Amino acid sequence: MATTHPIANNPSKLNEEPHAETDQKILNEINRHNHGIAEGFFQRFFKGPPLDNPLKKYAHHLRNSFVSRLPESEEKPDLPGTSHHFLFLSTTEYSWAKVQVIGLELDAEYYDHDSGLVQLYKYARKVFRSQPARLFLHGIYILGHVAELWVFDRLGMYHSTPLNLRDHPKGVADIFAHYLGLKDSDLGINPILRSDPTGLYILVKGESQTEPGLSQFYLEGEPIVSPEEIVSTRPICYRARISTSTRAEFVVKFTWRKEDWRSEYWEYWESEAQRWRVRRSEKDMLRLVKKRKVSGVMQMFGGRWRNG
Repeated sequence: MATTHPIANNPSKLNEEPHAETDQKILNEINRHNHGIAEGFFQRFFKGPPLDNPLKKYAHHLRNSFVSRLPESEEKPDLPGTSHHFLFLSTTEYSWAKVQVIGLELDAEYYDHDSGLVQLYKYARKVFRSQPARLFLHGIYILGHVAELWVFDRLGMYHSTPLNLRDHPKGVADIFAHYLGLKDSDLGINPILRSDPTGLYILVKGESQTEPGLSQFYLEGEPIVSPEEIVSTRPICYRARISTSTRAEFVVKFTWRKEDWRSEYWEYWESEAQRWRVRRSEKDMLRLVKKRKVSGVMQMFGGRWRNG
């Protein structure tokens, strides 16, 4: 069942907050990158509206799964009309680096829609700064008796049709249960990244590798380059070492490709019959560097590409 928010958007309320200027900038950023309601949202992630399809098999896990305190804090925040709901990858480490779902529940008597959305966005930004190679992040936003389910990624943010919780006393629990049923790929965890007791690593086959198997590269703890904002196509780079070495002699680079049709990024060739439009990718340029034996520039060991 869908409804609209009972509280009209009121940006002027943001001016009453101590950090009004910062919050207004965040709200402007949200407005620029908000793609609105995504058709088919419930079907994509939950195979249907969560209030219409309760998952009873996950009900007994809820108490120990969603945590009400903020990450990296031992205390529950004492704010009127505010509840937090965070799903962590670990049950022993409650840090932003382990958050898998963020949730914010607000009393409509104290908050309007925009001020709560700004706070949810701040939490999402903390997660992406701690997990820069993450593909996307789920967010649960409840204002009064209305719930919106959000997704944040590097190209923007979008949300579900609002859900009316007034006629569903166990509606919040039903929503949480559906998130517990998601696979890692549907939670936004990057499938290229793997982990073992030594740390995070990726598997790559070298461009010139002749022996079978993949090379294992361990990433250093903090990236050397990563965007501060959520929406960005800037690369994320980690120093890395191959598993057979103790020295970090490599750089692992994550990039998100976005179609850009501005003419200055393209090269043109004329043929007798037609004009071809060709963009040289970084991968092709590095292969060309290697082929022509150019010295003094980085060399590509190998790469993995993921569509979608």
